[in-house]
Amino acid sequence: MQIKNALISSFTKDQALVDFVIKLAESEIQIYASGGTATFLTGYGVKLVDLTTIVGKPKFDHRIVTISQPVFGSILADKAKPKHMEELAEMGMVPMDLLYVNPYPTAEAFADKDKTENEKFELIDIGGPAMLMAGVKNQLVVGSKPEHFNQLLQIVKMAQDGTIITEPDYQEMANYLLQILIRLLYKSVITHLINEYYAVFNFLNEGTKKLFQE
Repeated sequence: MQIKNALISSFTKDQALVDFVIKLAESEIQIYASGGTATFLTGYGVKLVDLTTIVGKPKFDHRIVTISQPVFGSILADKAKPKHMEELAEMGMVPMDLLYVNPYPTAEAFADKDKTENEKFELIDIGGPAMLMAGVKNQLVVGSKPEHFNQLLQIVKMAQDGTIITEPDYQEMANYLLQILIRLLYKSVITHLINEYYAVFNFLNEGTKKLFQE
């Protein structure tokens, strides 16, 4: 297993994110990042490819940033299919191996009594969860919150060690452990998304009850 390219898009932008991405870069992983995340990381000297140079600037007041064929193609392209690689290259993109997408804190927004209903609905993330589920579908290495940083870095290290040590027994065990770690991350990512969207469901459910009571 080789991890060459990573896509980073994070609502939470702090020193922990910077440290995580720097460690990825030190592992000779090419970083791709979306608009705001790219600007934040480059401010700390991180060398990366800003996705806006490929897909253009955000549209519709930042509602459409990552939703594009190049971005989703880089996540969903099947590396085993030459045609997929050709089509991706035509878009100016490469296949992703690792995906860290930290969505808007939708559940937090819907719990905030000071926010209006419109403000809450504005914080329903679309592109982030879609990218995460695309990554799971294509069985990439995927994380969605800072608590995943250590696991993601451990997977990167194990993947790199597997390319150096060639003993069959070691590789078989390493691949087995890698798959376990990757699938545990999938479970955590999906649980994260369920919790975010459940907040929307619960809000709508309570709102519907009030309408009927009125």
